[in-house]
Amino acid sequence: MLGLVHLQIRGLMVMPPIGDQAEASRPFFQRTRRLQTFLSDRLPQTNWSELSMGTSTDYEVAVQEGATLVRVGTAIVGFEKIFQGNLMAQLVLAVQVVADVFTWVVIASVLLSYFVDPYNPIRQALDRIVNPFLAPIRRMMPTSMGGLDFSPMILILLVWLLSRLIVWLLLSL
Repeated sequence: MLGLVHLQIRGLMVMPPIGDQAEASRPFFQRTRRLQTFLSDRLPQTNWSELSMGTSTDYEVAVQEGATLVRVGTAIVGFEKIFQGNLMAQLVLAVQVVADVFTWVVIASVLLSYFVDPYNPIRQALDRIVNPFLAPIRRMMPTSMGGLDFSPMILILLVWLLSRLIVWLLLSL
């Protein structure tokens, strides 16, 4: 990492296990401070001046152990807001994962339709998932396209657009 010219190390950060007893974090903070001293001695060309340790529940112990930065978001905005942000991030991730998995199912279904017997159980399972979504697109497609079926590409595009719209809506709440 030290060879990365655009990376500027400023110190260390530690997140001890979450708990309601501040003193339980002290050993983690002490080890991090010792690591900071060790790195400062071994790599003096790097700035190790910052120690980001402590949260709303244990910041006093962290400061006693040498913290120069603490994270106190929960104390300022409340646990509910922090949780709401994490829940929103989880929902966004879930939408993206579902869209990505469905896209790969469509791609696999198309590829198997070219190379695998229609009675293959894997192909049949994928077709049962994908065909209900392809059927309405195929009904709207013109039939004079030289026998080429563009419906899977249109479906993938629609899934991509829909997932982006859902993510945008979630993030704008």
